[in-house]
Amino acid sequence: MIHDGLKEKYNVLIAYERKFRLKHYNDGNYQQQYFYLNEQGASICSSSTFCRMEKNELLVEENLYAFAATKFGKKVAYLPRIDQLLQDTIQRIYTCMERLEETTAANVIQSVLPKLESCKDVLYYEEYVWQFEMMRDYFSSSKTMDELQFQRICHTFQIYPSNYQDILMRFAYLYSNIQEMSKKEMILQLYDFKKSKFLCNQICCVQIECLQKDHYQALLRCQSLEEPLLKTKNYGQLLTLYIHMFYLLAYMDKKASIHYIETALGLAVEHDYYKNRLFMLYINVGSTYLLLKEYEKSIENLKKCCELTDNMKMRNYLCICHCYRMLHMELPQEYKTCPAEFGDAIDQSVYAYFQSVDDRKGEQNKRFILHKVVKKLQKSDDLYFRILKDELHLLAIKTNRFKDYVNFVDEYGL
Repeated sequence: MIHDGLKEKYNVLIAYERKFRLKHYNDGNYQQQYFYLNEQGASICSSSTFCRMEKNELLVEENLYAFAATKFGKKVAYLPRIDQLLQDTIQRIYTCMERLEETTAANVIQSVLPKLESCKDVLYYEEYVWQFEMMRDYFSSSKTMDELQFQRICHTFQIYPSNYQDILMRFAYLYSNIQEMSKKEMILQLYDFKKSKFLCNQICCVQIECLQKDHYQALLRCQSLEEPLLKTKNYGQLLTLYIHMFYLLAYMDKKASIHYIETALGLAVEHDYYKNRLFMLYINVGSTYLLLKEYEKSIENLKKCCELTDNMKMRNYLCICHCYRMLHMELPQEYKTCPAEFGDAIDQSVYAYFQSVDDRKGEQNKRFILHKVVKKLQKSDDLYFRILKDELHLLAIKTNRFKDYVNFVDEYGL
């Protein structure tokens, strides 16, 4: 028998699935007034009933949920043994994530998936199957969720246990990091990271506070997290925290920033926790050295990242090109030929400047930056704003015309 808690989950999932299929397949049969018609064309309930059900204002009889599920080729069932398996698995994943033991987490999920085979066509339980597969792929190969998965999680995450909500929103946040700012804003409206006790999301707060320009609060949070991580020897998360700290301190204290860079690199060598994320350490170290104007060290670490992965390849290449220009060195041709698929639209617009920078004169490069690049940036693209500021400064020196540079600094508060 289906209990009320499961019915509430069905209300949310049925409403989302119907609307998704209506939009995605452009099939009028998924319009609300037609969806609840039986084979004889008669409505199985009143319009008030299914409207309130989809708004999660009304729980209905089990047969109505079963009818809706069949429209999706699914069925309804209460599976207490699977519930217990899910509860235990979620807790194990939660614990692994708090210690950044990603290989263990991937193995936990892989061992559980065969036991969920029977759930692939059962409403609600089937959600865990694709979500666990998505998590396993991230833990094993750094593959993030796709846009459809992101939207589904954001619109339905409230139906899950609170500790699983924490996990899901962590993955949604990871996806938002490589998307436009509107994705992150969407998540922050749905979920309060600052109230979460999940360590991964507490560390996320550091980045969120930096985006909100609350650098002092971000630094306080880092300091409050550092000691307990040291005490519990949670070196994986400590390394993640240090990445946030050295990047944050690059705006405040160069000496302290370099100290945490060196500490993080030493920690990565000493412990194996961060093996699957080593490329992220190098890209953050390289980016921070760029901000600190330590361009040789920036190039060294960004090249190490490129040797490990193609992730964020275009971003790395354009940063390397910028460093060479700041060192007044010729740009190596190999870093001017990155295929478009290795960057998003913003990466491509900034990279286009470096690809042809030597083909334009000083004033032409200024116009290229101001009219073809900077207007495409979002407020979260702080590194790119600072790269373009330094490029404009370099061009201002060469042309002995500083007006565009001064206006840029004033307009963007750099």
